Amino acid sequence: MTLRSTTSMIETERLCLRRMDESDLAFFIEIHQDPDVARYIGGANPRPPAETEKGFSDIQDSYRTVELGPLTVIRKAHGRRIGLCGLSDAVIERQGTPGRLRKGWFFSVQAPPSRPRARS
Repeated sequence: MTLRSTTSMIETERLCLRRMDESDLAFFIEIHQDPDVARYIGGANPRPPAETEKGFSDIQDSYRTVELGPLTVIRKAHGRRIGLCGLSDAVIERQGTPGRLRKGWFFSVQAPPSRPRARS
């Protein structure tokens, strides 16, 4: 999933999904260094900051060239980033197959839980 260059975000009742920007880099460096997250996103070891910065730059390039890339997920209740979701062209992935789309998501284990909703 991604957004057209003329669309700034997708909103649901609880979430805001938007293209990554420079303000997100520190969050993604931190989350990529969390061993509990790293084991689910391409390896058992946390990513060094330089690798996250390179991936972030690749995503920015992908937005410009193919208008495709993952989105930052923000929980509206507290306005904090909680993770990432979306589609990417496999050609920008480390071990991708050109012409094949990949879906993906990950969320911080530290993301505050949302408030339980009353059921009727």
